[in-house]
Amino acid sequence: MSVLPNEWLFGPNRDFKYRLNTIEKIYFADKLLKNLQKYIKRSKEMQTGKTAGTYFCVALVLFSLIFYFGFNNKVIDYIPSFMSKVHAAETQKNDNFLTIRDMTGRIVRLPQKIQRIATPNVDAFRIIIQLGGQDKLVGIPSNMYGSKYSMEDTIEVSAWPESKKIPKIGGGRPGTEINVEAILALNPDVVVMWARPIGRGKWASPNEQANQLERKTGIPVICISVYSGEAKDINTFREAYLILGKLLDRESRARKLLNYYDNEVTKITTVVKTIPAEKRIKAYIGGASSFLQNFGEYLPLVQLGAINVASNIRKKGGKISKEQLVKWNPDIIFLHTPSKKFRTNIKDLVSDEALKTLKAVKNRRCYHIKGPYMGWDIATGLVDLIYMAKLTYPNHFKTLDVEQKGDEILKKFYRVKGLYQKLAENSSFHRFK
Repeated sequence: MSVLPNEWLFGPNRDFKYRLNTIEKIYFADKLLKNLQKYIKRSKEMQTGKTAGTYFCVALVLFSLIFYFGFNNKVIDYIPSFMSKVHAAETQKNDNFLTIRDMTGRIVRLPQKIQRIATPNVDAFRIIIQLGGQDKLVGIPSNMYGSKYSMEDTIEVSAWPESKKIPKIGGGRPGTEINVEAILALNPDVVVMWARPIGRGKWASPNEQANQLERKTGIPVICISVYSGEAKDINTFREAYLILGKLLDRESRARKLLNYYDNEVTKITTVVKTIPAEKRIKAYIGGASSFLQNFGEYLPLVQLGAINVASNIRKKGGKISKEQLVKWNPDIIFLHTPSKKFRTNIKDLVSDEALKTLKAVKNRRCYHIKGPYMGWDIATGLVDLIYMAKLTYPNHFKTLDVEQKGDEILKKFYRVKGLYQKLAENSSFHRFK
């Protein structure tokens, strides 16, 4: 009560009833403040406090003061003592915990400072490297390299060779098994899982999978995914970058990479918009396991405004017949080639007698692209975009130096020079003269 000056109680024209009433009002306000502080403390301990709720209580207390005393300078002088105590309590709570809403909608509370991260999710692995948080990785996905999918080092591993010394915890391809015992042994602060359904059964609910892992290990789990290859997920990568940026306290870096990506895409799409609809190229993308395995949608092809001859086949990866491909007769064919080992060979396509009438075959416009690999990398996706733009509309992108620009893009994301050459070799890119 010492915050109120004596003249409030003992000034001129103050009778005993007024003084007593004022003391009661001050006592009431002080009691409200103590209850407020108690609420904040209890909320922190129970991990249920919400900033909005806290400041609602502050507003209630201040309203009570104004209601009892009237709005004047004396009341205003009393407000800072409320706010300093409330802010101190709220700051202490935020210093201890980090709250993240993951891409399944789960609210996850984590230590404020994350020091140890384990992930079976290749999308998370590559984004963490791009954001500069690889020193926090204590467990990484399996099967990225030295496996049936890729014997050679991937771009991520080439950018961070030290990753070969980090224990593997399973995963790799979305939905593959993880090693719970290995995760427990590593004692991470958080595990980053997948956020999109994979197949059926236990993989159909990433939310439940995350909850089960939390119950088994007692370790917080967050879920992220990038681009699934479906139109509805075309911008999900943005959320993934921002979530991991918050987790690593590198949100600024995440936003810079997203802005860079958007600017580079705009440079391509601005040119594409000048191409008349009747001159848009008909394209087809064949899968890595077979050129008749329809790849479905691919974001760079959408950004190029090319006509995807397989767009009416909704099911991703649906098998088609040679007769169907001949009927579509695409002007250009791209083959999904994530690695030297996991691919379809162009020779198998162009040497097939049943396909020799295809425009793409006759005009020698069949090419390998990187495409997704255990998720999707927006860095290599951006390289795919400029590479496919040069191949699809060569007259509109005459001055585009794909190798130089491709290396610039990969350096921007991975902070390592010379990665385009590695990518071109792994995915058998066309060599421009």
